[in-house]
Amino acid sequence: MTETLQQAFQELSRQISNEQLKRPRLTTVRRIVQKEDRPYSPYTETSTELDISFPPSPLSLHDKKVDEPILVNGRAPSKHLDVEDKMHERRDQYGFRLPTQWVSLAHFRRVEDRYQHMLQRQSIKWKQFLAQDNHQWPTRSPKLKRYARRGIPQELRGKAWMHYSGAKAKMNQEPDLYDTLLEKLDTLHPHNEYAEMIQRDLHRTFPDNTRFCCAVTSADGSTTMIPEINDELQKLRRVLLAFTLYSPDIGYCQSMNFLVGYFLLFVTEVEAFWLLVVLVHDYFPKNMFDETMEGAHIDQAVLMMLIYEKIPTVWNRIAPRRCFWECEQANNLPPSTLVTSHWFFTLFVNILPVETVLRVWDCLFIEGYEVMFRVALTVIKLSEEKICTAEDPMDALQILQNTPRRMVDCHRLMEQVFSKEGIAADLSERDILQRRSILKNRSAQRKASCSTSKPFPWF
Repeated sequence: MTETLQQAFQELSRQISNEQLKRPRLTTVRRIVQKEDRPYSPYTETSTELDISFPPSPLSLHDKKVDEPILVNGRAPSKHLDVEDKMHERRDQYGFRLPTQWVSLAHFRRVEDRYQHMLQRQSIKWKQFLAQDNHQWPTRSPKLKRYARRGIPQELRGKAWMHYSGAKAKMNQEPDLYDTLLEKLDTLHPHNEYAEMIQRDLHRTFPDNTRFCCAVTSADGSTTMIPEINDELQKLRRVLLAFTLYSPDIGYCQSMNFLVGYFLLFVTEVEAFWLLVVLVHDYFPKNMFDETMEGAHIDQAVLMMLIYEKIPTVWNRIAPRRCFWECEQANNLPPSTLVTSHWFFTLFVNILPVETVLRVWDCLFIEGYEVMFRVALTVIKLSEEKICTAEDPMDALQILQNTPRRMVDCHRLMEQVFSKEGIAADLSERDILQRRSILKNRSAQRKASCSTSKPFPWF
């Protein structure tokens, strides 16, 4: 990672983990439509209007049960303190706090029954679907896509991810590799160059989640983070360290901890390792995590190109009085890429609500990485009205940062993502590859004309 991006990414991750992001402002939003003659683009198309109203959230509501405090060397884990407050705290089925700072609890309740009924129907349909192939995973087909877009049942999710991503096949080819890597770690630690960085990030990985919490509070009220007391965090540490040995040219980059954390909600430790392997090597673009970060930069340029062509009103707010090709030629993309790059590095973890992220991943592992562009475009389109009220690009950046957190109705969002009338309806893997090729060639030509390569100034 470049130093500038790493610092920006760490700061944004810290704010997200600590819930320090700006609270939503309650304002009346009106649509502002701007028309502008834009320079020619090889992909120019007209914008498509979408309904941006969202029903309430589908996430399950669970009152957290609090046991008697458990002392560890005279200290009590913070999750056992403030019992009266914790008894009223509500979490989803995965141990995350419900995002009630963005959506009211009443908003959750209004949709809960409907979504649960839908999940029950989906579970039955998936069982019938699998029974047609003697309970073998079906080959990729339009029907499989349709089922995945409506959500993979929780009891099947981890197995489906493993199968369709290719992680299961890789694991079967080298069944002892993970244990071998762990044995090597015993001889290298603490000489592994990433060990300290990974250790620092452990307690920052979902610190408020009941499965990953490691905060310990002493009698004097001081709080200490002790990852060693949490088995899930130790699994996370081992997976991340093993990956640094498996892919030494990539090593460890912040955001991998969040990805593996989600994996561990559904699969075993060794399966989480192989999911990370296929995700980084087979799904993410090449050079996403190396020092040049060329893959990340190119994909952000692709996203900005799509916004410029498909949602010009948003482009006019994030890059006033500039065309995309001018920004791209100057290697100076809009500041909003600070936010949208975070979407792609984390696959929307800590961006969209938990259940919504999982629904995105269901499609990602079956359909491919282009799903990220479809979701990103849809999220931006659904934020269009609010972005059109932005006074400057930084205000638009703040809206892009906050609005996705309200998109708790995962089923409605995914319907918009894959709607035939949606903003991303005609977006395909081939289209993404063509755009990448054009932008990569233009970048190479600029580098060839310069004696030294400038760092990306889009952060």
